[in-house]
Amino acid sequence: YHGSDRYKVEVKNNPTYSVAHTFKWLRPNPKVNYLDVLLTGSEKVYYLHIINRSFDQTIPVKITLPFTKESIQNITWHILDGDPLAKPKEAKKKPIASITDKSLQSQSLDNLPINPHTISVLEIRIK
Repeated sequence: YHGSDRYKVEVKNNPTYSVAHTFKWLRPNPKVNYLDVLLTGSEKVYYLHIINRSFDQTIPVKITLPFTKESIQNITWHILDGDPLAKPKEAKKKPIASITDKSLQSQSLDNLPINPHTISVLEIRIK
């Protein structure tokens, strides 16, 4: 779910958390965004990617797009969800992640709950 063109995204009021640890490539950072957001598209299909890094916080988002809601043909919400602490060996017994697809109305973009530790892709088709 990715378009060939990338578009600028403005994120307001993105909650943050602090990282105090140092790893080989990671330095302490007092303000890491919980949400990572990316918008791509090609012709009449746009893909809004939202990653919620929180392990326990559902974050509601309001999405404003560069076109009117009336021009939206349909929206499919693809959600990758799983156990963040699952071990690869557990995958042999049961799936450790799942993908759910939901159809959305454009009004849902005014208050979309992004569940903890999920990757969401909104596939937005315009007329």
